[in-house]
Amino acid sequence: MKDSACPICLATKCFERYPDELRGSLPLVDYNFQPATRLTYRIVECLRCRHQWVSPAPQVEKLYVENQDEAYLSARAQRSASAEAWLKIVTKHAPPAVGHNLLDVGCATGIFLDAASRQYAVLGVELSDWAANVASTRHKILRQPISQTSLDIKMDVVTMWGVIEHLPDPRQELEAISKILNRHGTIFIYTGDRSALVPRLLRKHWWWYQGMHIQYFSKSGLRSLLESFGFEVIKTLNLPLFFSLRSLAQSMNRYKSLKPFVWILRKRPLAQFHIRLMISGEMLMIARKVR
Repeated sequence: MKDSACPICLATKCFERYPDELRGSLPLVDYNFQPATRLTYRIVECLRCRHQWVSPAPQVEKLYVENQDEAYLSARAQRSASAEAWLKIVTKHAPPAVGHNLLDVGCATGIFLDAASRQYAVLGVELSDWAANVASTRHKILRQPISQTSLDIKMDVVTMWGVIEHLPDPRQELEAISKILNRHGTIFIYTGDRSALVPRLLRKHWWWYQGMHIQYFSKSGLRSLLESFGFEVIKTLNLPLFFSLRSLAQSMNRYKSLKPFVWILRKRPLAQFHIRLMISGEMLMIARKVR
């Protein structure tokens, strides 16, 4: 096996942090979480900047194109509530104006686009045929990565909600995004934060370690990556997330030790109750294009 260069600093020296657990099988790429969701490919760590990524990179693009995720769609109410909270953050840091364009990369079924379309002219990118078909009933959707797409318009805002950790080559996509953003355009990236206290305590038990994730960022690593493409980070914060207790139970279901809590939270009427969480170990990084 030949390791790829570090996606952050391009160094070629790394070491194996966690061995391959999938051993030729395909990862689970849906939100119907179970213990097997936590099985990962081989994860290496850069000796220079300490970024972690899957290497050698698996060929899983076809999985996303063919994926159908009814569990994702069944949680529409909580995702809509989250989208409204996220939109408030976006409009605070990138105030909308007539003609301002917003691109949501990895838009899934278009729930954030629904909210954002009240303030911006919106466009989505989604590789899953199933999700893109759902979203395209309401919005214009591109079905290829930005690096493979020619846009004839510039963007003022780009959002990536839980997307960058899935990319085998985040440098390629961020370079393409920097080219389509207007000067002073703003990018919002939500992903895991490996440098936070909870992930450092949990180590491989951290919930962000799962087979469908290729990249594992720290705050400093993501900042460095953005700065290399002409962005200036203006804010890093925890992102508010809404969960029904049923959905929270499904997320906890990947841990065998939490099975009793899963059983309790799935019981009516608790299952339909919604809560708002801001979770250590996850981050929203907001950056503005300055060059």
